[in-house]
Amino acid sequence: MRGWAALSERHAPVFFEKTPRHIQHWAALSLLLRYIHTTDHDVRIVGLVRNPLAMGYSAWHSWGADLRTRPSIWRQSYQNLLRFQRALDPDRYLLVRYEDMCAEPGATLRRVCEFAGVACHDSVGAGIHRQSVARWQEDPIYVLQLDESVKAVARQFGYADAEMVNPRRPTDRLNPLNHVRSQWMRRRRTVVSAKAKAYAALKRARMV
Repeated sequence: MRGWAALSERHAPVFFEKTPRHIQHWAALSLLLRYIHTTDHDVRIVGLVRNPLAMGYSAWHSWGADLRTRPSIWRQSYQNLLRFQRALDPDRYLLVRYEDMCAEPGATLRRVCEFAGVACHDSVGAGIHRQSVARWQEDPIYVLQLDESVKAVARQFGYADAEMVNPRRPTDRLNPLNHVRSQWMRRRRTVVSAKAKAYAALKRARMV
């Protein structure tokens, strides 16, 4: 808690802190609650949520997250966020859906700025695009299916059942636990191999 206080003082009048992993661990959120209730600083929370199918795809596509555990991590994280929200005064918390921000970036971010008490420039949100919202629907080898317990949490954030349906089903040929993983591993080996070759060439150049 002293760390947050020191950062708030150093970066006054407004300090923004973004750590997605906070909501994965209730211990971190409970410390944040203690800070909110004991500090003189005006702490406000913006909760950002994204369709669990889209978030799972992003995590897998970006860094090869394990699709066997990703949905349960999403469920636990957002159960924590709901619990956290209930412990806050309503005027301290703002929920933003990723899809809404991509659909109406200017209006959504103006709402965030107003909530945070900072000026909003006309150009805010200009660089946000919608390409990543439905990207998971376009990948033929992404066949992840959501458990009902995950959908139950997502409904509390306004996601309709139709938004959480992946029409692609696992088969022997397309299985999210082996085919998708192996595809990523092959890409990763290619990247690692390319980096190794580049490093070896650089090392040789330095020896010449």
